[in-house]
Amino acid sequence: MWNSGEKKPLLSFVAAQLLEDGNKMAGSLGACGVGKFKTYAELARDAGIVEIYYGRPWEERISLNPAIRPKKFRRPS
Repeated sequence: MWNSGEKKPLLSFVAAQLLEDGNKMAGSLGACGVGKFKTYAELARDAGIVEIYYGRPWEERISLNPAIRPKKFRRPS
């Protein structure tokens, strides 16, 4: 999502995208010992991987932590 321009997608949108491959998401959630995507995202936040922007449940957004965001491609001068 980051590479396609979605810098702060809705948390629910990210969960829906991961649900498209349900087995992968279920495996990831289960491996982390959680049953909800939001809890999984909060574990990633606590590990410093993402930032979560809270608000109304339908407005919550997620983004990669600035420390691990991909560097923009720069052409040599």
